[in-house]
Amino acid sequence: MIDFDNASFRSEILSVKERIEQFAAEPILATFQFKLLRSLIMSELAKSPDVDVKSISIGTDDLAKLPSDMDELVKRLFSCDEFIKNRHVVIDAQLKILAVNNEEFATDSSLAIQMYSEASKDGKIIFLLARGNELSYFINGHNHGALFATADDLALYKRKKTVDELDQVLEDYRNLHITDSNNYQKFFVSLTELRSLHKDLQSDLSESDFIDANKQLVKNKPEAYFRDDLLGYLQDVMRARVSKEYTLNNDDSIDILVQDEAGLGIYFIEVKWVGTSIHHLGKKIGSTFNPNPKVVPEGYKQTIRYIKELSDLSYHVKLGYLVVFDARKEDVAGDSGDGRNSDMLDEPYKKYERQFRKVADFRVINKKPR
Repeated sequence: MIDFDNASFRSEILSVKERIEQFAAEPILATFQFKLLRSLIMSELAKSPDVDVKSISIGTDDLAKLPSDMDELVKRLFSCDEFIKNRHVVIDAQLKILAVNNEEFATDSSLAIQMYSEASKDGKIIFLLARGNELSYFINGHNHGALFATADDLALYKRKKTVDELDQVLEDYRNLHITDSNNYQKFFVSLTELRSLHKDLQSDLSESDFIDANKQLVKNKPEAYFRDDLLGYLQDVMRARVSKEYTLNNDDSIDILVQDEAGLGIYFIEVKWVGTSIHHLGKKIGSTFNPNPKVVPEGYKQTIRYIKELSDLSYHVKLGYLVVFDARKEDVAGDSGDGRNSDMLDEPYKKYERQFRKVADFRVINKKPR
């Protein structure tokens, strides 16, 4: 199965447009017969939600002989039992089926695409149909637009969210992911460490009371844990290109960068946290960060500065998000970003506030220390 987070796959997405343009001069693509057959296949594909992944092969000589009034022939092909029941069909100039095969040639899309490309070198044009009204084709050994060639990979990719759904993805992360003890435990000091800290501090509290009083203590330098957990979640559930620590020209580093599938629009996420961490030696309490000034004004101004810096570099910044993980002991009314306003910004930065978004705090609660 294809690895959607693999660097080569992300590169493949970006190169599809280039490959299509590169082979646009392919003579077959400009013929009336090819354009009409492609259009009619697309029309029938839109009416056939049951199609997962299917290939149609036709010889280049037969393509040249296709009649101009092939509308009914294409409809007949799509309604034919042999076409419906099989993954691969070979047709002639009258769109009659010459051969069928229902085997899955490969379970990996990369291998399947390679096989289709090789097969198209032998005077064949191979149309690859996929659910969702997607059509690609192979001509003279060249892949024109295919990213997937197996039903499993297509289904997995379809379940992933687009960059337009980023707000909902962040809500799902809040409501479904960080409420699971298997996920939030990684942020906090372990039960063993808390017991050891109780002894190191020679606390007057009983061990159980000390653990209860300090269960919200997060690991040293927890921002990396928060960032990496969110990063991994986004990479798992999104089609977009998601990367971490994008470095700007002045050595500022953006925590999480999210690009759309074409690599054109940019969203980014700056991660902050509030609460108390353990000291790096593990024998005493470490740092405590509060919303003021950690989030407002510092995080607020930093995020908007990044929007400006990216824009100055000619990046198309859609939105810059400020995400705050709230690991404080007590529940506090309101959001850590409350109280911000544009008066805190220097004049050159004010116009970029419209691209700023403060995500409602991610409240992380260590309900079950372990």
